[in-house]
Amino acid sequence: MTIDDVVQGKFEDFKAGNITPLEAANAIQEVIGPVSGYKYKPNSLTISNCVNRYSIKLRESGRKFLERVEEFKAALRIVARGNGRTRIEDHNGKGCSTKHYAKEFWEYAKQVEAAVEAKYGT
Repeated sequence: MTIDDVVQGKFEDFKAGNITPLEAANAIQEVIGPVSGYKYKPNSLTISNCVNRYSIKLRESGRKFLERVEEFKAALRIVARGNGRTRIEDHNGKGCSTKHYAKEFWEYAKQVEAAVEAKYGT
């Protein structure tokens, strides 16, 4: 089993509701080392540490699934910030991306992070 398989498995555990987004992010960090950020495009999420990148396949769509992905990305941001890093590239589209709409993205990201911390704890 490769590290990519383990990372995908932790995401699948989260997606199935077996663990919280923060538990998934921390479990991934235990496997890959300190999370430094991620790159997100629809259907693609790549988590990075300071040396390597690990891709997660996002095979589903739909509002509920995308809400869960937003929670997971918020957990990754929380964990990366705890490591003193936040290399985030996020292309949510519709006026919310780190590249073209950074202000809007970070306002939205703070709201989601606060909701995740309130719902699941830190």
